[in-house]
Amino acid sequence: MKGNLFFDTNILIYAHTDVDNAKQQKAGQLIQDTSSAIVSTQVIQEFINACLVKFEMEVPVVQKLIGEIARNFIVLTNTFQTIEYSLSIKDKYHFSFWDSMIIAAAIESDCNILYSEDLQDGQIIEGILTVVNPFAKT
Repeated sequence: MKGNLFFDTNILIYAHTDVDNAKQQKAGQLIQDTSSAIVSTQVIQEFINACLVKFEMEVPVVQKLIGEIARNFIVLTNTFQTIEYSLSIKDKYHFSFWDSMIIAAAIESDCNILYSEDLQDGQIIEGILTVVNPFAKT
């Protein structure tokens, strides 16, 4: 894929856990195949929370994983502007606030693809960003 690619939290979770082996392989391959991958501070925070709470990982393990993410991804820091833009997206498209934050961060990062399992595969947002569910059956 050409252009900047934004990864939602669920893709990172699948890549770094064995909750679903097929999705783990797909997510891992997707990450390896990209050179302009972006995540936001929100994605990292959600990833940490899932690792600690849902998967009960030890803090040193999570620290190692987020260090790996920081080395392999560009990390966008959400700003007040991101929050304001996310509210506009929420109002226009009726997404949850948290999904709107992901979308706003992706658009701010000049991404044209948002990899996510949580949003509608193929949906185009703001005429700029296409949602791609890498696990969708085609």
